[in-house]
Amino acid sequence: MIPENELTRRAGVEMDERIGGAVVDDTFSTSIPGMFVAGNVVHVYDLVDYVSQAGEKAGSSAADYIRGKASYSGKKVKTSAGKNVRYVVPQLIRPESLKETSILLQMRVVAPLEHRVELIVRDGEKEIIRKRLPYARPGEMVSVSLPQSVYDVVQQADEITVEIL
Repeated sequence: MIPENELTRRAGVEMDERIGGAVVDDTFSTSIPGMFVAGNVVHVYDLVDYVSQAGEKAGSSAADYIRGKASYSGKKVKTSAGKNVRYVVPQLIRPESLKETSILLQMRVVAPLEHRVELIVRDGEKEIIRKRLPYARPGEMVSVSLPQSVYDVVQQADEITVEIL
């Protein structure tokens, strides 16, 4: 389950070595201004619906960039993998995005968990979101949406961590 990224690497995009995919923010913007990527260039998806959703977001973000409707330079908050989380995508969040819409975080777990599984998003020790899951398995992506209501917390953060216990 390694993304195909020969062209992305050659272009000089910053890569996430844990998963072999491009480092992206919530708009699927890369470290190269004006370059947006999605799908298996970012990470290996388990459902085509998620690939389509990511491609749609990257495409609309690229269109906004070309039209000068969006700035991709502001503050970015790092997302990090906590307990039992292998990785989190996107690796960066633009707090300004939360003024307009929720942000989907996707991840995979390190080890399978059954019964009373909880996903927790934190800013340091401060809990932002807690979500109960029926289970979590390495072969299946886990998703959580950051709602617009957490804008103030994310705006103040330097990094948020996701853990699954």
